[in-house]
Amino acid sequence: MPATVYLTAVIEGICIREMQAHTDQLQNVVVGRCIHLEHRAPVPAGAMLRVSGWTERIGTHSATFFVRAYDQQELVCEVRMTLASADRKSLELKIAGKISEIEKPAI
Repeated sequence: MPATVYLTAVIEGICIREMQAHTDQLQNVVVGRCIHLEHRAPVPAGAMLRVSGWTERIGTHSATFFVRAYDQQELVCEVRMTLASADRKSLELKIAGKISEIEKPAI
């Protein structure tokens, strides 16, 4: 997996975990809305990363996080990520509708 994709997944997982602490997970699901990532330096496989960040903005159903990741030498990545809390039932119904369309036999 390319390093940028891996960094995005790690940082997104941390931000989702933080937002889930303030979300009713039975009724809502945290989804990504926007990710702006600047990969600033290479990261060797197996490198230890230190991640720090803060919440920039909190809305009614969303939050924007700013996160920096460092390896042992330098800043390797900066990310601004907006996540939203979506109604779980509505999202599941929409996904089920898309799945049923995909699974329709071709005529």
